[in-house]
Amino acid sequence: MKARFVDPFTPNRPIDEPSRFFGRTEPVTEIVDSLFQIKNSNPKHTIITGDRGVGKSSLLIQMELTATGDNRLTDSLKIDRGVNNYNFVTVWQDVDSTQNVFDLSLAIISKFESSFKKFISGFNLEIDIAGYATIGKDKNSQANMNMMIDEFVDRLLKAEKEAIKNGKDGVLIFVDELDRIKPDSMISSFFKLVTERLARNKIKNTAFICAGITGAVQKMEEEHASILRTFRDVPLERFNKEEVEEILCDGFTRVEHTVEMSKLDIKAYNVTVGLPEPVHLKAS
Repeated sequence: MKARFVDPFTPNRPIDEPSRFFGRTEPVTEIVDSLFQIKNSNPKHTIITGDRGVGKSSLLIQMELTATGDNRLTDSLKIDRGVNNYNFVTVWQDVDSTQNVFDLSLAIISKFESSFKKFISGFNLEIDIAGYATIGKDKNSQANMNMMIDEFVDRLLKAEKEAIKNGKDGVLIFVDELDRIKPDSMISSFFKLVTERLARNKIKNTAFICAGITGAVQKMEEEHASILRTFRDVPLERFNKEEVEEILCDGFTRVEHTVEMSKLDIKAYNVTVGLPEPVHLKAS
């Protein structure tokens, strides 16, 4: 009777274990540098871009782990963190196509209280969610946008002060699937105005780390031409043949399966074209 085993391949979800995350040394290095800059009051807002299914969410998850003190990935890739470990308060938001910028900002604000409870024992951050939710009726008017930005940044200032007071490195806002939000939602103006006011108010230990498909920033540029100066674009390429083989061999080794196929790297690469999802799907 064949023994049952846990499938090491996960085509239906991002990689959340650092030991199963392969390649990507260059983009990981760039984002770790962003963490180092933010910790040292030189905020770098970052967006990971790449094809759909190329592993953006997996990289974003790994960066949140790194930002909250998990050194396994940077140790395995031999990347200099610049510090022993990072200690940020983090907020995570998945974007959907029904959201406008007010919905997005309210969702982010709403998560601060639970995040502080998670990262700071015995502490409760009162962020006045109810007050924020009453801002204006026309969520997308320019006048209301300015009011919303002021209120949003005020709350970020409060969150950063409390984080630093409690020995944290700062506050990181992770936003996945950024491309899902419609360009006419004023998303570019939102990020541009927020980052400008963060700088003006000397909020230097708070930043956004986002992910979206290739062209996401350029698409946002249609609304606000200077958005490219707001984000550090970290492109995520497809895997090469060696990386595809490494993923497959690691999975097969975990279930004690011997691979006898010749030219595995070439054959697997030709079928999957270097995209993580089909690599895992084909192997499983």
